Amino acid sequence: MSAFWAAMQANDWHKAATYLAPEYVIDWPCSGERIAGRSDFASIQARYPTNTGRWSFDVAFSELAGAQIARQIEYWPASYDPLPGREDLTRRIDRVP
Repeated sequence: MSAFWAAMQANDWHKAATYLAPEYVIDWPCSGERIAGRSDFASIQARYPTNTGRWSFDVAFSELAGAQIARQIEYWPASYDPLPGREDLTRRIDRVP
């Protein structure tokens, strides 16, 4: 999956999405959100605010289905309320305190 992470480091969300399984799901328990599907993944990444104009990535937990990523879970140091403006791309899940 090094090609996926290379695309993520390049902030090439649509390229990164090509490495995801059609039934892909990512959970963000710290904000209580779930993103399902390649298109919504690319869209939420593109919309996510940054102070530097670029994102860098270190660690995520991934489950593979063959050569594709089927599921991921990302955790952050603290819980937070979901940011406005992405409700169309997410579903609510239980939040980690």
